[in-house]
Parts: sequence; structure tokens; C-alpha cells
Amino acid sequence: MSNSHNYYIPYLRTGMSARVTSSSQTAKRTVIPVSVDIESANHKKQASLDIALYGPGDVLGFQEKTILKVHPAHDLKNFNVSYIPYVEFAEPDFLWRYSTLKKKDSWIPWISLIVLKNKDGEEAGEFELLPRTKPNLPPLIKLSSDAILPDLKEAWRWAHIHVNGETNTSPERIKQLIKTQTQLAVSRLSCPRRLKERTKYTVFVIPTYLLGVEAGLGIDINNSITKGNDLACSTPSKGKGMTIPYYYKWEFHTGILGDFETLIKQLKSRSLPNIGLHEVDCSDLGYNLSIDEKMYFEGALSSTNTAFQSWGFDNFSSPNTTQKKLADVLNAHITEELDNEGEPILRVVPPIYGKWYQSNEGDDFNLDKKNTWINELNLDFRHRYAAGLGVEFVKENQETLMQAAWQQLKEVKKVNRVLNVGKFGRAISDCMYKRLEKLSGEKLLQFGLPLKSKMSKVTFENNPELRRTKEIKSTIHAQLLNSEMTNTISQLKLRKYYVKKFDKQLNQENTIYNQNRQRFQAVLEEDVVSSKFVPSGIDNRGIKENNESTVFFRKKSFNKLDESIRIIGNQIKENIKPEFTIQKRLCRKIESIRYWEERNNSKKEYNQPRSFNTIPKDPLRPVMWFPEFHKPMYRYLRDKSQHLLLPGLDGIPENTVTILTTNPRFIEAFMVGVNHEFAAELRWREYPTDLRGTYFRKFWDTTIYSVDDYEKKCFRASLLGRRLLEKLLLDLNKNLSLGTNQQINLKIYLGSLSPNETLDKHNLDSNYAKAYSHIERIFEKPSSKINDKDLVIAKIYEQYIENWLLTREQDKDIVPINEWSKNSKLGTHPNIRLKEVDGKEEEDTSQIVLLIRGEILYKFPNMLLYLEDKTNQERVFPIFEANLDPDIVMLGFPIKANDNEKYNLIFEEPMSEVRYGLDEQEEASPLNDSKWMENISWQHFNLQDGYLKISDIANYNGEKTNWDNSAFIAKVFTQKSVRVKIPLAQFFPTETSN
Repeated sequence: MSNSHNYYIPYLRTGMSARVTSSSQTAKRTVIPVSVDIESANHKKQASLDIALYGPGDVLGFQEKTILKVHPAHDLKNFNVSYIPYVEFAEPDFLWRYSTLKKKDSWIPWISLIVLKNKDGEEAGEFELLPRTKPNLPPLIKLSSDAILPDLKEAWRWAHIHVNGETNTSPERIKQLIKTQTQLAVSRLSCPRRLKERTKYTVFVIPTYLLGVEAGLGIDINNSITKGNDLACSTPSKGKGMTIPYYYKWEFHTGILGDFETLIKQLKSRSLPNIGLHEVDCSDLGYNLSIDEKMYFEGALSSTNTAFQSWGFDNFSSPNTTQKKLADVLNAHITEELDNEGEPILRVVPPIYGKWYQSNEGDDFNLDKKNTWINELNLDFRHRYAAGLGVEFVKENQETLMQAAWQQLKEVKKVNRVLNVGKFGRAISDCMYKRLEKLSGEKLLQFGLPLKSKMSKVTFENNPELRRTKEIKSTIHAQLLNSEMTNTISQLKLRKYYVKKFDKQLNQENTIYNQNRQRFQAVLEEDVVSSKFVPSGIDNRGIKENNESTVFFRKKSFNKLDESIRIIGNQIKENIKPEFTIQKRLCRKIESIRYWEERNNSKKEYNQPRSFNTIPKDPLRPVMWFPEFHKPMYRYLRDKSQHLLLPGLDGIPENTVTILTTNPRFIEAFMVGVNHEFAAELRWREYPTDLRGTYFRKFWDTTIYSVDDYEKKCFRASLLGRRLLEKLLLDLNKNLSLGTNQQINLKIYLGSLSPNETLDKHNLDSNYAKAYSHIERIFEKPSSKINDKDLVIAKIYEQYIENWLLTREQDKDIVPINEWSKNSKLGTHPNIRLKEVDGKEEEDTSQIVLLIRGEILYKFPNMLLYLEDKTNQERVFPIFEANLDPDIVMLGFPIKANDNEKYNLIFEEPMSEVRYGLDEQEEASPLNDSKWMENISWQHFNLQDGYLKISDIANYNGEKTNWDNSAFIAKVFTQKSVRVKIPLAQFFPTETSN
């Protein structure tokens, strides 16, 4: 969390204007007397001069880049009527730079903020835009006769300076920050008008002083009789009907009444029985099948007290009469009847969903009468209905899905092509290596000596932080430089200092081979330079001739040099093996694909797809792969009909909070239907893959929440995490047009390089964690400190995090279908979700879903919802979500329903920017305690429409003098982020509604 705090200052005057201590009563400009002492050898004299400062009558506007931010944003549609608009300027002294009137130990700013209603249908607006009279003059507005205007004499109360500082920053430190770090301080001008609901307003920045108005109308200041401290209008009523210039404007719409606290209080916990079921007429099912009783089909969600209908395998281990008839229909795709050619007659019957996961491709499959998941799915009309919805999804999107599948296969074909070329190269290199392998280390070095600066020597170093092996490359020449030989010899041409000598010891035997055998042997240093040699210019007086320090080169023994040569030669032999030069390099490039293959195919033998069982364990074997899609499938049901996701949705009242549970058998039936139909589509399109791949495993959306510290570590260790930093450099260079020097600065900015390091890829790897820590700190910065680089980096980082959450194994909703046990029940195959407990991973498969329906979702779409453990205050964030427009959100949590007493539900208002306003209350309460600032509301000012007056505050028993300080007013009106805590048990259904 950021430790920055808000500090407010009433006003700031700098330069010559800071010398002005009182208001100018008559002059059009503020005049300051200046005296200068002049001295010479014999004389001393003082010269005096009056200097006039620029005032409001000399200003015709300002550049828009001076404005840092406006609140609300331009054209916002649902601004909270409890807040007030404001505008921020980059320069801390900007608002008082041309002020001429002092009030209550403060200065009235030279510009003010007014908010006026727009015309809305037959209802007249409070202003009319007028054309410019001259090109160099500001635009004009004409105020209507019933326009509501502020009292400009009170304008000083609504202008202040805002400084971001650390906790307990001293006043002296704040002054220093304003001088040295101006980006931490802004001047802010607000407008305390009480806004109405569902109304369009326009905010104008206008001149406060009458001289500024006249300048905007084209009246020369020298021809005006206006005084320097005259305001644009002495009272609000006198300003009605005036024509005034403005320097800047923006528009917004207000929403309905209600701040965060008010909307939270409107939420009610309700018991919703039978939500999750809808009745379907099954009296005529076709194929002479019918069901006389009412059938209640299910959805993906239901309330906790909804009882599903018991039918078929729900009651008995064997099928009922209707199910037996249905089994006969489904098994009739092949009959005992023969055609004229003696072949079995094929019949078109409804599909058997999931049959390819229980039989070999192309084999016949008939349903038996056992209570297994495939029988339960295919012989129960409720589950066949869910599977049929999955089939519809594939049929409606078959072209798009196949295009994506072919695109994925295209990349895999490239990989397999490279692997095949690698196998060929490895085979050729093996033949050559068998000959080189027989050479000794000395012979091998001699053989490759002319290419010593070209031949690479590769070593590998384990890097625990990156969880991978780091490759270190160097040449043989570099290895010789670092060997036991001296630098002087190794840097010269080696052939001059190595000779072929007969090995007398080996030549003792009287064989032709040994007689001609030569040994590659180093020349000793003493043979090159005599030990008595002393270069000219070296004073060796007093040193004995045999002293070792007089030797120009330190001697090495022959045995040591020979051993060094032999070691280097053997190292070369190891590093030119084809399994190092070809095989390992290719394997590292497809590391992520092999991980996917291992994860999906290391299953029990009888459940593996047929083609996977015959894959040899050659590291360069072709990749056996099937396409995967990571789109959350609940979105299809939601877009098709929200009632498919949650039947009985219409029965949920407004402002409801309730607990739901997932229906795993509906979800699994739907997912089997999707995968079954897509497998059929792949076969129809002659796609080269097995039919038993699980192409869709994700039902819910798991990308909604910020990852915790444990998940950040997992992301960094993932393939996407490793590639993110390089992606950042490429995208930032593309989006920000960075040059080479700027890229170096960017790496320093990311924290991966120190200023004295060069642009080297290994530097980025070695500072991996440091770079990520720097990236993640971007999300803790206050809005005033975030720059363009931060925004680009944050966007790319969030995109990678979202892709990682979509693709990581533990966030899939079902295990691969080919792993389902034949005798298991439908709804018993959720993917195991892992969570960290005391530093270890534990299984957690239970899922409760929190449903919220209310206006608060529309007004505060970015609010945080999570659970808090009552014992240790640890946060438990949602693991998935489902949104139903316009005002329903459902969040899944990884806790068990019977553990609800252990948690609190937290509603937290996001604090993305500074907001000013007051709370809403039904009735103003007395402000007579120390926490009155937290309870003050609009109702304490008895204001229905118009501008707030501090003098109208009611039921306030504190010191009135505090309100004569604009910094104090800013502190009172600052709206803090609200955090509401409610016991989770209150939202579980009881016999009576809460």
C-alpha cells in the first residue's frame, strides 16, 4: 500500500506578488514600490520606482495544457450528486497569480468555477453560448435570468493547494517539496453547487474580477473606470442576465441520488428458494418417448436451498423404463439388418455424447445399463439438454473455431518441421562425431586449431531464481586465454609455439604405428625466452642472477601445460556432441510445448488417446497436440439467454444479496457437449488430431481479481512471465518510439539495469525479480505520479496476467475428459483448485457464489468485493465471476458453505482519484463529537439547489473560525474510501428472510 498523504494549503503567492500584503482598493493593477541603493566612491543615493504587476484585466485566457485533470471527466453519464466538480492546475500558485482582493487572510482567486444547467427538452437552460466577437478574445456565454450563481466573495473558500507527501511530513518539508518537486503539488478550484439527479450540466472557468470580464469583452483596461478589486458581480442576483467570457468548459450528466454508503445500506439479504430450475414439457419427446410427470431442468447455478428433482439414476443404480427405451434408440445406430451388399444398415439416431472418450477412434460404442457418467449424461433428458447447448455453441461458431484451430496447427507444424530437420542434422552429425570422438584431446585441439576463434564452447549454469539452466557461450580461443598457459603465449599465434615431437617412451615398441606417432606438445616458456633475459631499462642491481623475480616470464612445467591442453580438448569433444549442439538447443526452444504435452498426456494408459501411446521418447519426436480454447464458456450461455445460466432470474428483487452454489453436473454435461461436437467437427474437416482431446475446459472467468504475492511468484516462474520483460521492451519501443539510448534508460527505469551497465540480455535475466518488483510498484503510485511509460507498462502487464490466468492449469473447471473414470458419476470431475496454506498447496474444490443485484454495481463498477477471515484478517478474493447485464454480478469464492461463520464480506469503494463532496442522510444529526467530520452531510446545510454557504451550517457546535480556512474546508469535503464489513453468515438463507 502507498503511504502518501494529502496535505492542503490555503493559497500560495510567489515572486513579486508575495510582497503584496493588502488589497488594492482603486488601482487597476497592484503597485509595488521598489528602491535601489546606489553607491560610488564619494556618494550614496537611493532610487525609488513604483512597479505595476499584471492583474486580471491583462489576461485573456490560459493554455489548456495547464489543466491536469477535471472531475467529473468530460461527458460522464452518471456523476454522483453527492460530489462537487473541480479542476486541477499544474502550477501551485496559478489561482492567485493575478489576484487583487484579499479576504479572511486569503486571496480571492482570479478565476472561478460555475456549474450551469443545460437545456433539456422543453426545460430551459441557465446559459446560452455566444459566438466570439473577435478571434483573439475568449468565447462568451449569456446567463439566463433564472441562472443560479455563486457568491464570488466566497470564492476563496473553494481554492486550495494539494500536496502529496509521506506520513508526518513537516510544514518545512512541504514548502521544500513545492519548491523542488512541483509535480507533487497542484492548485485546485472546486464548485460547491448542490446538483440534481439525472441532469446535464456544463462547468465553466470564468474570470472572478470585473476587469477580467471587460478584457474578455474587448474593453481596454485604460478606458475602464472599474477598480482593480471589483468582482464580476457583487451579488449572485446581479449576475443574472450578464454576458461573460469563459476560459474553459466541460459537460457531464448526473445519475440518481446515492453515495457508496447509502447504496450499500439498501442491499438486503434474501432467501430465494427454487432459483435454478425451470419447468419443461416432456410429454412428447419423439421416438415414441414421453414422460408423464413434470420435469424441472437445471442451470449452471442455483440457490443453496434449491432441491433438484430426483429422477432416473438419481434414485436408482439402474435406468427406469423411459431410459431403457432411450438407450435402445441410441444404440440402434448399427442394426443386425444387412443391406444388399451384406453390410450392416446404419441409422441416424441422436448422438451418444462423450463416446469417443470411452472407446478407440472408429470403434463402435453402445450404452450399457450401468450407473456411469456417460449413461447418466445420455439417458437423462435434463443432462442431454445441457450437452445440446454445448453442441449449439460449436455449430454457431464452427467457422471461427476451425480458423483458430488451423492457425494453432500452423504453428505446431512449424515446430515439427524444425524438429524433423533437427533429427536429420543430428543423424548426420552423429556419423561425423564418431570419428572425432576417437581422437585424443590434444589431437582434437590440433585438428581444430585454425578455427580456434570460431569454434564455440558451451557450458551450462543452473540458475535457481529463474528455475532454468543458463547457457554460457565462449570460444576455444577464450578458453585458451583462461587456461594454465600465460596470456602472453596464448595471445600469439599458437602454431609458432607448438611443435610435433616424437614421444620416445611410446616409441619403445617396434611398431610402424608407434614409430610414426607424433604428440602435440607445448613449447616451454624457457625455450621461448631465456631466464637470464632482462629487457633494457630495468634496474636489476642488487638482485641475484638466479632470483626468480628476474625472470621475464614465470615458468610453467611441461606436465601442467600438457594437462591444460588435454582438458580443453576433452571439453571440446563433449561440447560438439550432437545432443548438445542440436538436440538440447531445440528442446529448450519447445520447452513450453513439451510441458503442455507432458501435462496433458502423462495419464493412465487405458485412458490415453490411442495416438499418444505410440509416441517414442525421442527428445526430437514430433509434437502430438490438439487445439485448446481458453474462452470462459459461461459467456455463451449468458449471451444466448441469462436464464440458461440461472433459471428464475426474474424472481430476484432489486438490491438483493444472496448465496448461490454451482451445479457441477450441468457444467460437466455442457462441457462434454462442447468437446464432443468439436471433435466431430475436427474429424469432418480432416484435422490431424485424436478425437479424445479436451479442447474446452474453462467455464467461468477467472481473470477478475488482482493476483496475490504467491500467484505473482507463480506468474514470474511461468513461460509468459519470463517473456514479459522482453515484450515490454518491444512494445514500449513501438508505442513510444524509443531510440537505443532510450531503451537503455527504459531498462534502468524497469530496475533491471544500473546506470553503469550496458544493454545486455543477461543483465535483464539476472535482475528478474528486481524488474518485476519495479513494475508492480506502478499500481501503488498516486495518480499524479503516473506517466505515459507507467500506463503502457501497466496495460501490457495486466494483459499478460490475464492471459496467464486464462491458461494456467489450476484455473480450468474440469479435468480432461479422457481422465474421467468410467464408473464415476456426472458432476464429480471438477478440476482441483490449489491454494496456499502455511506455505503449502492444499486441494479445495468447494465453490460458493455470491450474487448481488443493485444500483451500486452501476454506480461503482470498480468496487472491490472479497472475504476477510475473522481470525487473522487475511483476504480471500473471488476465483471466478459471471456478470449479467445490467445490474447482476456473481462471484465464486473457494470456501466451503459450512465455513461461512468464519468470514466477513467486505465491500470496498475504490479510491482511484480525489473526490470532494458530502454524505447523504435522511435527517441531519447533531455534530457535537470528535467524529463530526465523518458524519457531516448535505442535510446540515438545508440546501435543495444552488451553491453551498458555510454560514448556513446547522447543528454544528464546534469552532466557527475553522471554516475561514480553505485548507480546512478541503479536508472536510474530502471523501474517503468507504469499507463496509458484514458477516457472511447473514447472507445464507434462513427460514425467514433477513
